[in-house]
Amino acid sequence: MFHSFCANRLSLNPRKTKYIVIRPYQQQCNFTGLTVTINNNILKRIGNDCEEKSVKFLGIFIDENLSWKYHIAHIKKRISSALFWIKQVKNILPKDRLRTLYFSLVHSHICYGILAWGNCNVKTLHRTALLQKRPIWTINNAKFNSHTDPLFKATSIMKITDQHIFQSSLFVFDFITKYLPYSFEQKIFRFNHDIPNSRATRQSDILYDIRCKTHFANTLPLYAIPNLWNK
Repeated sequence: MFHSFCANRLSLNPRKTKYIVIRPYQQQCNFTGLTVTINNNILKRIGNDCEEKSVKFLGIFIDENLSWKYHIAHIKKRISSALFWIKQVKNILPKDRLRTLYFSLVHSHICYGILAWGNCNVKTLHRTALLQKRPIWTINNAKFNSHTDPLFKATSIMKITDQHIFQSSLFVFDFITKYLPYSFEQKIFRFNHDIPNSRATRQSDILYDIRCKTHFANTLPLYAIPNLWNK
Protein backbone atom coordinates (compact mmCIF):
# COMPACT_ATOMS: atom_id res chain seq x y z
CA MET A 1 0.00 0.00 0.00
CA PHE A 2 2.85 2.38 0.85
CA HIS A 3 4.54 1.75 -2.51
CA SER A 4 1.22 2.33 -4.29
CA PHE A 5 0.86 5.73 -2.66
CA CYS A 6 4.42 6.68 -3.62
CA ALA A 7 3.99 5.52 -7.22
CA ASN A 8 0.82 7.60 -7.62
CA ARG A 9 2.23 10.55 -5.68
CA LEU A 10 -0.55 10.34 -3.12
CA SER A 11 -0.27 11.32 0.51
CA LEU A 12 -2.29 11.03 3.71
CA ASN A 13 -2.57 13.61 6.45
CA PRO A 14 -2.11 11.63 9.69
CA ARG A 15 -4.08 14.25 11.63
CA LYS A 16 -7.11 13.78 9.40
CA THR A 17 -6.78 10.04 8.78
CA LYS A 18 -8.65 7.45 10.87
CA TYR A 19 -9.25 3.75 10.45
CA ILE A 20 -12.15 1.36 10.93
CA VAL A 21 -12.20 -2.44 11.29
CA ILE A 22 -15.20 -3.93 9.47
CA ARG A 23 -16.55 -6.99 11.27
CA PRO A 24 -19.84 -8.79 12.03
CA TYR A 25 -21.53 -7.69 15.23
CA GLN A 26 -21.16 -11.13 16.80
CA GLN A 27 -17.42 -11.27 16.17
CA GLN A 28 -15.54 -9.96 19.16
CA CYS A 29 -12.18 -8.28 18.60
CA ASN A 30 -9.59 -7.32 21.17
CA PHE A 31 -8.05 -4.01 20.15
CA THR A 32 -5.89 -3.73 23.26
CA GLY A 33 -2.36 -2.87 22.24
CA LEU A 34 -3.34 -2.39 18.60
CA THR A 35 -1.97 0.80 17.06
CA VAL A 36 -1.97 1.95 13.45
CA THR A 37 0.56 4.62 12.64
CA ILE A 38 1.65 6.78 9.71
CA ASN A 39 5.09 8.33 10.10
CA ASN A 40 4.96 7.62 13.84
CA ASN A 41 1.55 9.36 14.13
CA ILE A 42 -1.03 7.14 15.86
CA LEU A 43 -4.34 7.02 13.98
CA LYS A 44 -7.67 7.07 15.81
CA ARG A 45 -10.03 4.13 15.40
CA ILE A 46 -13.74 4.44 14.62
CA GLY A 47 -15.94 1.87 16.33
CA ASN A 48 -18.77 1.15 18.73
CA ASP A 49 -16.50 1.51 21.75
CA CYS A 50 -14.76 4.63 20.44
CA GLU A 51 -15.49 8.33 20.60
CA GLU A 52 -16.63 8.29 16.96
CA LYS A 53 -19.12 5.55 16.13
CA SER A 54 -19.24 6.07 12.37
CA VAL A 55 -17.43 7.86 9.57
CA LYS A 56 -18.90 9.84 6.69
CA PHE A 57 -17.35 8.67 3.43
CA LEU A 58 -18.61 10.14 0.16
CA GLY A 59 -21.85 11.13 1.87
CA ILE A 60 -22.52 7.71 3.43
CA PHE A 61 -22.13 6.99 7.15
CA ILE A 62 -20.24 3.73 7.69
CA ASP A 63 -19.96 1.89 11.01
CA GLU A 64 -17.78 -1.08 11.87
CA ASN A 65 -20.66 -3.60 11.70
CA LEU A 66 -22.11 -2.22 8.45
CA SER A 67 -25.46 -1.92 10.22
CA TRP A 68 -26.04 1.40 8.37
CA LYS A 69 -28.06 2.65 11.35
CA TYR A 70 -26.15 5.93 11.42
CA HIS A 71 -26.71 6.55 7.72
CA ILE A 72 -30.39 5.67 8.00
CA ALA A 73 -30.68 8.04 10.97
CA HIS A 74 -29.22 10.72 8.69
CA ILE A 75 -31.82 9.91 6.00
CA LYS A 76 -34.62 10.10 8.56
CA LYS A 77 -33.51 13.60 9.53
CA ARG A 78 -33.57 14.64 5.87
CA ILE A 79 -37.04 13.18 5.36
CA SER A 80 -38.36 14.89 8.49
CA SER A 81 -36.96 18.22 7.32
CA ALA A 82 -38.44 17.74 3.84
CA LEU A 83 -41.80 16.80 5.32
CA PHE A 84 -41.92 20.12 7.16
CA TRP A 85 -41.48 22.10 3.93
CA ILE A 86 -43.95 19.97 1.99
CA LYS A 87 -46.57 20.55 4.69
CA GLN A 88 -45.95 24.30 4.52
CA VAL A 89 -47.02 24.46 0.87
CA LYS A 90 -49.47 21.55 0.64
CA ASN A 91 -52.45 23.97 0.48
CA ILE A 92 -50.75 26.18 -2.10
CA LEU A 93 -49.15 23.89 -4.65
CA PRO A 94 -50.97 21.28 -6.76
CA LYS A 95 -50.29 17.58 -6.33
CA ASP A 96 -47.83 17.33 -9.22
CA ARG A 97 -45.70 20.13 -7.75
CA LEU A 98 -45.72 18.48 -4.33
CA ARG A 99 -44.54 15.32 -6.06
CA THR A 100 -41.69 17.30 -7.61
CA LEU A 101 -40.73 18.55 -4.16
CA TYR A 102 -40.73 14.97 -2.91
CA PHE A 103 -38.28 13.87 -5.59
CA SER A 104 -36.05 16.86 -4.88
CA LEU A 105 -36.04 16.68 -1.09
CA VAL A 106 -36.72 13.02 -0.22
CA HIS A 107 -36.15 10.71 -3.17
CA SER A 108 -32.59 11.94 -3.78
CA HIS A 109 -31.54 10.99 -0.22
CA ILE A 110 -33.24 7.60 -0.40
CA CYS A 111 -31.57 6.64 -3.68
CA TYR A 112 -28.06 7.80 -2.81
CA GLY A 113 -25.92 4.79 -1.94
CA ILE A 114 -28.94 2.48 -1.65
CA LEU A 115 -26.96 -0.35 -3.26
CA ALA A 116 -24.76 -0.33 -0.18
CA TRP A 117 -27.26 0.16 2.65
CA GLY A 118 -30.54 -0.99 1.06
CA ASN A 119 -30.13 -4.59 2.20
CA CYS A 120 -29.62 -3.75 5.87
CA ASN A 121 -31.49 -5.15 8.86
CA VAL A 122 -35.24 -5.33 8.22
CA LYS A 123 -36.12 -3.64 11.51
CA THR A 124 -33.71 -0.80 10.86
CA LEU A 125 -35.08 -0.23 7.36
CA HIS A 126 -38.69 -0.56 8.52
CA ARG A 127 -38.47 2.63 10.58
CA THR A 128 -37.39 4.59 7.52
CA ALA A 129 -40.10 2.97 5.39
CA LEU A 130 -42.70 4.15 7.89
CA LEU A 131 -41.30 7.67 7.76
CA GLN A 132 -41.41 7.62 3.95
CA LYS A 133 -45.19 7.17 4.13
CA ARG A 134 -45.70 10.54 5.82
CA PRO A 135 -44.92 12.73 2.79
CA ILE A 136 -46.95 10.31 0.65
CA TRP A 137 -50.00 10.97 2.86
CA THR A 138 -49.37 14.71 2.62
CA ILE A 139 -48.96 14.76 -1.16
CA ASN A 140 -52.17 12.77 -1.67
CA ASN A 141 -54.03 14.73 1.03
CA ALA A 142 -54.86 11.41 2.66
CA LYS A 143 -55.69 10.67 6.26
CA PHE A 144 -53.03 9.49 8.65
CA ASN A 145 -52.74 5.67 8.66
CA SER A 146 -54.43 5.40 5.26
CA HIS A 147 -53.36 2.37 3.23
CA THR A 148 -50.35 3.60 1.29
CA ASP A 149 -50.04 1.04 -1.53
CA PRO A 150 -52.65 2.82 -3.71
CA LEU A 151 -51.07 6.18 -2.85
CA PHE A 152 -47.59 5.06 -3.90
CA LYS A 153 -49.06 3.74 -7.14
CA ALA A 154 -51.10 6.90 -7.80
CA THR A 155 -48.02 9.11 -7.48
CA SER A 156 -45.67 6.68 -9.28
CA ILE A 157 -43.31 6.64 -6.29
CA MET A 158 -41.46 3.51 -5.23
CA LYS A 159 -41.14 2.25 -1.69
CA ILE A 160 -37.61 2.02 -0.30
CA THR A 161 -37.51 -1.77 -0.68
CA ASP A 162 -38.74 -1.57 -4.28
CA GLN A 163 -36.24 1.19 -5.03
CA HIS A 164 -33.41 -1.04 -3.77
CA ILE A 165 -34.49 -3.89 -6.04
CA PHE A 166 -34.84 -1.49 -8.98
CA GLN A 167 -31.40 0.07 -8.50
CA SER A 168 -29.81 -3.37 -8.03
CA SER A 169 -31.38 -4.56 -11.28
CA LEU A 170 -30.14 -1.47 -13.12
CA PHE A 171 -26.65 -2.07 -11.77
CA VAL A 172 -26.57 -5.66 -13.07
CA PHE A 173 -28.01 -4.57 -16.41
CA ASP A 174 -25.28 -1.95 -16.78
CA PHE A 175 -22.72 -4.61 -15.84
CA ILE A 176 -24.01 -6.98 -18.52
CA THR A 177 -24.13 -4.26 -21.18
CA LYS A 178 -20.72 -2.91 -20.06
CA TYR A 179 -21.97 0.55 -19.15
CA LEU A 180 -20.29 0.56 -15.74
CA PRO A 181 -16.98 2.37 -15.13
CA TYR A 182 -13.75 0.60 -16.01
CA SER A 183 -13.16 -0.45 -12.39
CA PHE A 184 -16.25 -2.69 -12.61
CA GLU A 185 -15.22 -4.41 -15.83
CA GLN A 186 -13.64 -7.22 -13.84
CA LYS A 187 -15.91 -10.18 -13.30
CA ILE A 188 -17.53 -9.01 -10.09
CA PHE A 189 -20.52 -11.16 -11.09
CA ARG A 190 -20.47 -14.44 -12.97
CA PHE A 191 -23.13 -16.43 -14.75
CA ASN A 192 -23.67 -20.10 -14.04
CA HIS A 193 -22.28 -21.03 -17.47
CA ASP A 194 -19.00 -19.29 -16.52
CA ILE A 195 -18.42 -21.62 -13.59
CA PRO A 196 -15.79 -24.31 -14.39
CA ASN A 197 -17.17 -27.81 -15.01
CA SER A 198 -20.74 -26.49 -15.03
CA ARG A 199 -23.42 -28.27 -17.03
CA ALA A 200 -25.81 -26.61 -19.48
CA THR A 201 -29.16 -26.30 -17.70
CA ARG A 202 -32.10 -23.91 -17.60
CA GLN A 203 -30.22 -22.05 -14.88
CA SER A 204 -27.11 -21.47 -17.01
CA ASP A 205 -28.00 -17.90 -17.98
CA ILE A 206 -28.69 -16.58 -14.49
CA LEU A 207 -26.10 -15.08 -12.16
CA TYR A 208 -24.07 -17.43 -10.02
CA ASP A 209 -25.47 -17.15 -6.51
CA ILE A 210 -22.64 -17.56 -4.03
CA ARG A 211 -23.76 -19.32 -0.86
CA CYS A 212 -22.45 -17.67 2.28
CA LYS A 213 -22.24 -19.21 5.72
CA THR A 214 -23.02 -16.00 7.61
CA HIS A 215 -25.91 -13.57 7.48
CA PHE A 216 -23.42 -10.70 7.52
CA ALA A 217 -21.90 -11.81 4.20
CA ASN A 218 -25.30 -12.38 2.61
CA THR A 219 -26.23 -8.74 3.20
CA LEU A 220 -23.21 -7.44 1.26
CA PRO A 221 -23.96 -6.16 -2.29
CA LEU A 222 -21.58 -8.64 -3.92
CA TYR A 223 -23.77 -11.51 -2.71
CA ALA A 224 -27.19 -9.86 -2.31
CA ILE A 225 -27.48 -8.24 -5.75
CA PRO A 226 -27.17 -11.51 -7.79
CA ASN A 227 -29.90 -13.01 -5.62
CA LEU A 228 -32.20 -10.05 -6.32
CA TRP A 229 -31.45 -10.15 -10.03
CA ASN A 230 -32.23 -13.86 -10.30
CA LYS A 231 -35.56 -13.35 -8.53
